[in-house]
Amino acid sequence: MTFAATNKEDTAWAFLLRHWKWILILGSVNWVAWYGFERIHNIELGYRDLWPLRFYLLSGLLLFDNLCVLWWYANLTEQQKEAAKQQLRLAKKDYIERNKPVVYSDRWEHPEKEGDFCYVIRNVGGGGRGRGLAASRPDEGQGRS
Repeated sequence: MTFAATNKEDTAWAFLLRHWKWILILGSVNWVAWYGFERIHNIELGYRDLWPLRFYLLSGLLLFDNLCVLWWYANLTEQQKEAAKQQLRLAKKDYIERNKPVVYSDRWEHPEKEGDFCYVIRNVGGGGRGRGLAASRPDEGQGRS
């Protein structure tokens, strides 16, 4: 069952609907421990002796509940950490692929001079933009210094 959370009240209901089994199990463990204590304790305990023992049991159960919640939170945080690492890896890979340079070299012939040409290298990818590099061939018989 999916539940769309629109405000704070909805998020509390969504939490209860998602985790109702664990809440029921934890409540059942608490109830069984309390019921067992009430049935098993010594009948000879007086009123002054019984209430401190009940509060010790109550504080122990609350501590146990708190430890269960902390374990659940640590587990959830570990899952979120792994998901964030995976998203970061995918984002880095996407960034590298998106900014990979794609370089073409074209032969450009001079329109006025027959046989004169140069090679022009251009970056058409998403990488860093630089100027085009042109390499020309000197004419036959003419030297360049």
